[in-house]
Amino acid sequence: MSRCPFADLSDPDLHRGGVPDELYRQLREARVVRQDAPMRGGEGFWGFFLQEDVDRISKNPALFSSALKSAFLNDVPEDQLPLMRTMILNMDPPEHVKYRRIVRNAFTPSKVDSYAPRFREVVREAVERIEPRGECEFVTDVACVLPLITICEILGVPIEDRTKFFEWTNTMLGADDPDLNLSELDGQMAAAELRTCTPTRSWRTIATTRRTTSSAHCCAAASVARS
Repeated sequence: MSRCPFADLSDPDLHRGGVPDELYRQLREARVVRQDAPMRGGEGFWGFFLQEDVDRISKNPALFSSALKSAFLNDVPEDQLPLMRTMILNMDPPEHVKYRRIVRNAFTPSKVDSYAPRFREVVREAVERIEPRGECEFVTDVACVLPLITICEILGVPIEDRTKFFEWTNTMLGADDPDLNLSELDGQMAAAELRTCTPTRSWRTIATTRRTTSSAHCCAAASVARS
C-alpha cells in the first residue's frame, strides 16, 4: 500500500478530455493507494483498483461499512449520519439488500421493455419542441429530459411536480460543486424537501412504507442528477 503520488483522485477534472488510461494503469499496478487530502475535504480515503479487491470489499460489509461514516468522500458530521443512512447508498446489509430488492423490481428486463414506448415519445416531444426554434440549450432541453422523465415515470411523479423534483435533486447532489454556488445547507434543505414533500396529487409509490419510498426517491435522485 502506498500514498497516491499520481493525482487527486477526487478531482473530476482528471477525466477532462477523456479516460486517463495511463493513470489507471499506474493505479492498477499500485493496487491500493491512500488519498490523504481529497479536494472535497475530509480525512481521505483508500483506493482499491483490482477487481478481486473490489469484490472482497463488497462482500465484507462488517469490515468495509457504507453506513458507519457514509459512502461520501467528504466527512459527514455525526449529527447528520442518521439522515444519511436513510439513503440506499449508505446502507449495509440486511437493510441495503431489502431496499435494493425493491428498487431492482422497477428495472427487470420486462419492466424496462415496457418503458420503451413512453421514452421514445418523450424523445420525440423534446425534438419537436426544439425544431421550430432552430437552437437549444442542450443540457436543459435534451440531456436532462430523458433521465428526469424516466425516474419520474417509475416513481409516478405527476407532470406538474417534475420541475421541482429536478431542482431538488440538482441542489441536493450539487451542493459541493463550487461552480453551482450552493451551500451544504442548501443541499440538506433540498434533501429534506424531497423526502417530505406533499405533491399535488398522490404519487404512486414502489413500496408500502414511508421510509422505503424515501430511500427510493434518494436513489432515483442520484440517477437524475448524475446523468
